[in-house]
Amino acid sequence: MIEHIPTTTVDRMLMEWNRVLQPGGTLVLELPDFDGVVESYADADDTDEIELLLKYVYGSQRFESDYHRWGWNFERLSARVERAGFNRVNREPPQDYHAQE
Repeated sequence: MIEHIPTTTVDRMLMEWNRVLQPGGTLVLELPDFDGVVESYADADDTDEIELLLKYVYGSQRFESDYHRWGWNFERLSARVERAGFNRVNREPPQDYHAQE
C-alpha cells in the first residue's frame, strides 16, 4: 500500500513503523515494481495485459483513494527504508494476489 501514500509522507511513516515494530520484527512491503512494469508495458501487445499493467502504474481506481501516488522500484524504496532505520532489506517474490497474475 505504500504506493498509495504521498511520497512526502513516506519517510515519516517508515520511521514510525520502525519505532513501533517489535525488536527483531519484520516489515513486509509488497508493491508494483515501477521499472519492471514500464519494461513489460513497452513489450506488451495484448490488450488485457496492457490494461493490467496500467493498473499497476495508476492503481485500479475502484474508489477514490485507489490510485498510486508514486512509482517505486527496489533501489528507490530500499534507500528510504534503510534511511528510516531498517536493516537487512531483501527483495522477495510477491506473496499476495500479484503472485498469481
